[in-house]
Amino acid sequence: MRTTISTFVVVILLTLVTQPSAARNVSNSEICKKALFNGLYWSEHSYYLPYVKEAKKRNLDPLKCAKITGSIPIEIAEAYVVSQSMSDAQLCERSTDGKGNWRENNQKNKVYIAQAKIRA
Repeated sequence: MRTTISTFVVVILLTLVTQPSAARNVSNSEICKKALFNGLYWSEHSYYLPYVKEAKKRNLDPLKCAKITGSIPIEIAEAYVVSQSMSDAQLCERSTDGKGNWRENNQKNKVYIAQAKIRA
């Protein structure tokens, strides 16, 4: 029984110690693939946190990672980042036609619409 508990503790400690170092020994592309969730957000799952931390150490952000991995079109990634810093008035201007109708004619506008709905 005591041996089983000791073995279990050693396995847990090795996992905790080796996982972050494994993140240090891989390419930016691999770091980004494991750090991103849905192609543009940092993962919050505990298994992937060492990869998120390593990406940040390498001065990578979700947009840079999206570009590296090609997980989403660059135009969409950039629209997402821009939309986060827009005022409500700017976002409204880009997401509607001025008559209260959504501008759903292209993917960039759909990003602005999604951001507007989040804020509503």
